[in-house]
Amino acid sequence: MMRKKQASNKIHSNVVIPFYRSGDYFFHKGLAAFQDKRLSRAAKLFERAVKLTETEPIFKIQLAAVLTELGEYERSNELLHQIIETNNDEHPVCHFFIANNEVFLGHFFQAEKHVTRYLALEPEGAFVDDAKELAELFEEDPLDEEEKEEESLNNHENAWILLTEGNVREAIPLLKKV
Repeated sequence: MMRKKQASNKIHSNVVIPFYRSGDYFFHKGLAAFQDKRLSRAAKLFERAVKLTETEPIFKIQLAAVLTELGEYERSNELLHQIIETNNDEHPVCHFFIANNEVFLGHFFQAEKHVTRYLALEPEGAFVDDAKELAELFEEDPLDEEEKEEESLNNHENAWILLTEGNVREAIPLLKKV
């Protein structure tokens, strides 16, 4: 028996249905990637969320946190400073994150300034214990950043003078300090 070909009941249309994904979509995908420790993927997703929703500071804060985890401290700080400038300390946690980044960058004076600001703005905040611990590190060192820098420059200059005079043994301890 021969089968008769049935006509298709499908209607073909040239209508394109847009499939728009919002910044929220990419933000939540980024959170999932971050929780799974897929940091590079999380950073890309958060960057996409930030591009789609530039006015959402939480997206930028989360991107900055991932960048810190990736060791991109300066780029993280750029985002955090943007948030502070546009939102007038509405998100004090930015100061805490900047302080941590500054420590990794070796900018202890800046780190101390931002951790102090965080503690002043948010004395009951989520990172208060960590912030206090960080602040204690600065209390232990009596020299401020400018004095340390000046001392380092003096040691460097004195070591250079000793080296040019041929006093290598005397220059070595100064160079080790630098």
